[in-house]
Amino acid sequence: MKTISPLSLWPRPMKYLVSVFMLVLTIGVTTGLVYVSQTTGFRPGGAEEHYRGSPANDDFDIQEKYEKSFENMLLTTHSHIISFSIVFFILGILLYFTSTFSEGWKRFFMIEPLVSTFVTFGSLWALRYLHSSLSILTLISSLLMYVSFYIMAGVIFYESMFSPKEN
Repeated sequence: MKTISPLSLWPRPMKYLVSVFMLVLTIGVTTGLVYVSQTTGFRPGGAEEHYRGSPANDDFDIQEKYEKSFENMLLTTHSHIISFSIVFFILGILLYFTSTFSEGWKRFFMIEPLVSTFVTFGSLWALRYLHSSLSILTLISSLLMYVSFYIMAGVIFYESMFSPKEN
């Protein structure tokens, strides 16, 4: 079996590529979180209102937010699941080459955000079409997904920029 070189031993240009990629990717993910904050306020009730619409109090009341259409739910789910799976696949590969975590923690962080992606976007469908209390599941799974992202990104960025061994 061929031994794979850890990130700390990669050539300097590759480490620069990885660190710039991590920086740009983190800016993109953080921008997405700012959007989530603006649309839901990071509250289960905010997610409920965003996907199920705001209630109309009477016949003359105009809803502030309307329920998401089936087509809109498909578009959101499609684009996010594909992009998040690619992002977490790349991060998982890069994390594999790091030395900060034990093999068990690496396996956890390589798989957990993919599972959380599935649960997060599946729970949005359940929130929209089944019951509003499922917004708690969306909140928990997305929290795990984003915490995993920032931990993985931080470790990969640190080891690509500040690893003690350089080539």
